[in-house]
Amino acid sequence: MNKTEGRIRYKMEGFDTDWNQQDGEMSFSVEFYNRIGDQVGEKTYKARGKSSGWNGTLEQSTFTRRREVVVVPPGAEYLNVDISSAGPPSSVGIYVVDEVLVARPRPEGGLPQTVLDSRPFAAPGKNVDYAGPGWKTEGTRPSMATLINFHGSEFSSKAFCIIDDDKTAHAEWRSTAENAPKVTPGETLTVEWNEIYENAVGDQTFASYGRLPIGHYRFVVQEVDVLDRPLTITKSIDVLVPLPFWKNPWTWVSGIFLIGGLSVVGSRWAMRANFRRQLDRTRLVEQERLRIARDLHDELGARLAHISLISAYAESKASSDEASSSFHEISGISRELGSALSEVVWMVNPENDHLESLVSFLFRLIHGLCEPARIRCRLDALGIIDERPVPSALRHETSLAVKEAVNNILKHSGATEVEASIRFHAPLLKISISDNGKGFDQGKTRSGNGLTNMRQRMATIHGTIAIESVEGRGTTILFQVPIP
Repeated sequence: MNKTEGRIRYKMEGFDTDWNQQDGEMSFSVEFYNRIGDQVGEKTYKARGKSSGWNGTLEQSTFTRRREVVVVPPGAEYLNVDISSAGPPSSVGIYVVDEVLVARPRPEGGLPQTVLDSRPFAAPGKNVDYAGPGWKTEGTRPSMATLINFHGSEFSSKAFCIIDDDKTAHAEWRSTAENAPKVTPGETLTVEWNEIYENAVGDQTFASYGRLPIGHYRFVVQEVDVLDRPLTITKSIDVLVPLPFWKNPWTWVSGIFLIGGLSVVGSRWAMRANFRRQLDRTRLVEQERLRIARDLHDELGARLAHISLISAYAESKASSDEASSSFHEISGISRELGSALSEVVWMVNPENDHLESLVSFLFRLIHGLCEPARIRCRLDALGIIDERPVPSALRHETSLAVKEAVNNILKHSGATEVEASIRFHAPLLKISISDNGKGFDQGKTRSGNGLTNMRQRMATIHGTIAIESVEGRGTTILFQVPIP
């Protein structure tokens, strides 16, 4: 064979076990045509890289038998076979095909009917360059398509061969249209042939490797001919994959210190930023609470006082007892609403978020509830003047629980005297409320909504409630509220 144009193969010694090349592509195709010569279908079988029988040289290689089944497409009347090196334009290599056989099954059974058979055209005794009237060469360089003597085939001593050594051209062996066999749409055909091939891309100019292990390598490049035979001596370059910097012990030590320092700085910055955000939100909430408290006091409080004065004046001028009674009731309701509003304003106002204000309010609340009922009230706080902050939610739940306890005394106990004691032993605020009423048996009396509400309010602020009561000797309620 003539000397052919070269292609490149390469390997990374110390990593690769064999030469590397980018696979080229050639093909064996079955084409279908209609009556006027238009192609109506095609089935292509690719020959890519190396065939399983390739063993380094053509003489040492063996054929691989291929067998495929195709269905004739609609409109087809004729069949052609095309053996081509026209894969990617830069593909170069060798493609040898022998004993092409196309057959259809017989309706009555028995051996299949041969439709196309290449063996008679390449029989022994013929000129090696003559394939008979049923085949022809085509392509942009038909001269690359030849017949070769190939011993070892059962029926033939010649085979179709394409030696493509041109990176910009291709060659073909085709069955001729004049002797194209007729086919019937929808029928099933069996296509068989022997093949040997070895091909690669002829213009490969780069090689890519992923992550190589740490170590020393030698990258080797060599130019070879179309049959993978060396044309030049190898050229090489040494490659060193060093230890990554992040695996260096000093890098780890430095990185740990750096990350630790950045973590400390970052965490402190994040804590300060979070604290500032929390402080800003708290200030905004307190400002809004203060505004609401002032609006309630100034707007609703003034209007309730006005309603109370007008109803009192109307009561004094009423012309009938019924009207006077109604105005008196309106006046009383206005005063009750004013008192309730004062409690709400106190709970909302952030200026009261401290312990001394809570204790003072509780005493005013207990006294204000007992006085209208003509019940004597004794209060004892031992001068609690601690200004530690108390959350508004804690003030709210505590004051409502105490109010519920006093209201229960007024409604159910029949007491004539109430005693309230408040002590603070950090972190617990202890509020004790006792009466001299009739008491009750806790084992026999079901807990009403009042007791349930008090327990729920204490649970909300992680406080506790204890009740001691003896029939005929009064009741004592002890609240213990943790002050953060």
